[in-house]
Amino acid sequence: MKIMNNTTVLTGNHYCMDLPFKREKEIVELDLDMDKLPMERVLGLQWCIETDKFKFRTTLREQPRTRRGILSVVSSLYDPLGFLAPFSMPAKLLLQELCRRNFGWDDAIPHFFSKQWSNWLEDLQRVSKFQADRCIKPRDFGEPVTAQLHHFSDASQVGYGSVSYVRLEKDHKVHVAFLVGKARVAPLKQTTIPRLELTAAVLAVRVDKMLRKELQLKLEKSIFWTDSTTVLKYISSETRRFHTFVANRTSFIRDTVDVEQWRYVSSKENPADEASRGMGAEDFLKGRRWINGPQFLHMPKEKWPKLVDNLNVIAADDPEVKRDLIVNTIVNDLQNATSHLINYFSSWIKLNTSVAWILKVKEILKSLGQKRKEFWASTILRKDHLEIQKQEVERRVQNFKATLKGQSLTPEDLAKAEESIIQFVQSQRFKEEIASLKGHVNVPKESFLYKLDPIMDAEILRDGIKWNFNTPAASHQGGIWERLIRSVKSVLTSVLRQQILDDEGLQTIFCEVEAILNDRPITRVSDDPDDLEALTPNHLLILKGKPVMPPGLFDKADLYVRKRWKQIQYMAELFWKRWILEYLPMLQERQKWTRPRRSLIPGDIVLVADATAPRGSWMMGKVLDTRPDAKGLVRSVRLQTKTSILERPVTKLCLLLEAAVSTMD
Repeated sequence: MKIMNNTTVLTGNHYCMDLPFKREKEIVELDLDMDKLPMERVLGLQWCIETDKFKFRTTLREQPRTRRGILSVVSSLYDPLGFLAPFSMPAKLLLQELCRRNFGWDDAIPHFFSKQWSNWLEDLQRVSKFQADRCIKPRDFGEPVTAQLHHFSDASQVGYGSVSYVRLEKDHKVHVAFLVGKARVAPLKQTTIPRLELTAAVLAVRVDKMLRKELQLKLEKSIFWTDSTTVLKYISSETRRFHTFVANRTSFIRDTVDVEQWRYVSSKENPADEASRGMGAEDFLKGRRWINGPQFLHMPKEKWPKLVDNLNVIAADDPEVKRDLIVNTIVNDLQNATSHLINYFSSWIKLNTSVAWILKVKEILKSLGQKRKEFWASTILRKDHLEIQKQEVERRVQNFKATLKGQSLTPEDLAKAEESIIQFVQSQRFKEEIASLKGHVNVPKESFLYKLDPIMDAEILRDGIKWNFNTPAASHQGGIWERLIRSVKSVLTSVLRQQILDDEGLQTIFCEVEAILNDRPITRVSDDPDDLEALTPNHLLILKGKPVMPPGLFDKADLYVRKRWKQIQYMAELFWKRWILEYLPMLQERQKWTRPRRSLIPGDIVLVADATAPRGSWMMGKVLDTRPDAKGLVRSVRLQTKTSILERPVTKLCLLLEAAVSTMD
């Protein structure tokens, strides 16, 4: 590998951007003093070795006027350092606009955009006149005393960008050189200008981090310039809390650089303004501020722009500032310690346990006091032996205390604590109702408990509703509704057997099933023969009977798609078709017992059918007594098993051995 260089580089100027290049094959001998130096291409750029300047080659192949063709041309203009960032910005904006309007990659663009593209291609030919020094320090500048990076950032409605310069100073001589420029289009999603300005500031900080790592210079602290006072206030604020977008970016900036490194510059003097808005070739070539930097950087630091506004004051209506919520609370002192204890706990189990221990300690203290009285009563008091008698009583009390150690809560203690809590709460909330019931007077009609027909049971207020429960494991005693539940269970089992559902999917399919069941017809709404509307459970539950139609058509392929809602909807369709086939025949036929059978009697030995019993387990029992219905037929029995006493319906029992009938019968 050989290095192509010029005379200036050979003098040892190590502040130039030295890059290794492969020597051209056609260069065999070259006199650096006499011959005309050739042109060398560098990463898409052209390096004029004789003048030691960068240029751009603008000869491009003709591409179709589509998104793909425009992107190909823009990408071929490879500009790694961002010399032409302001000039390439209009082409990027054109591509973004085509993307916003959903043009295909190979769709021909309209005449309006085609004209814009033609104008940009014409400007591209003029870019060949652009030149930029390769070296960041002039030949006769000498060794700089100080070197400092200056980063400018700006944003507009269409884009944002940054540009970085190095400022070299020696003996009151100042030189400013271009390093890196960046220009990016704004996101398609509408974003506020302050957020784009802050994004540009983050871009400048990242560029500074990269340059300080790559440049082999002894650099002072970098200076960051922006024309947005809002961004400066965001960065300087230490008391305000911002929303996530601003908070994340200000945190990154403050963690990387110091707040004192940020300065204000007006929009007229900010070279990054050219990157955020874009420029035509003519304006770009005439105005050299993008390459040479703003004029004030060539002046002493005392003449640099300054901001007089207070950066610590942020407007109260700034949308990026989180609002301070003021909550006013009113605390009422509780009247008694019991209410304070109940409100202290947020768990019923912990409250019940604590109250149970309190009541248990209360009983222990009461029994301890009672024992002390008994010990004194059993002792004959004598004045001459009073001290000895007192010691004897204390000894017996201590012995009794020893018997009370190691106690634990029993189920009876927890039940007693629960009753005590309920009794106290009811006495606080329903004083009038309790007083009325204790006086054998009905509760007032204005009371919330009137419809429940309350009664007093062991000092606890209970509802007077009498509940008649079916026998355990006798679902058939429910009649028609239990038969309906059975049909739903069987259909759901067949539909969901091989499907894997999460909680939300299972809840959704249950809601769909509920809607189907509650929309079934019960009877006619009216006696009008022309009224075909049927009375449904939805008329009684939600006061309307209009069914909810499915959101589309679904087939078996929807079971295997990633969209869960389609899978659920198809399973709802399966349930509808399967349930209809089982439900409609039920309306036409109902099975009954048509043959009389012997009723079970006490003493019968039966086998209990239990679907939950483990494999190989046969539960047997002896009938203790029977529960006949109004017709005298036994529907359920109470039986004794090996371990407990159970109540089961006769449909879950198999008669093994009949009871011996007495001779008297």
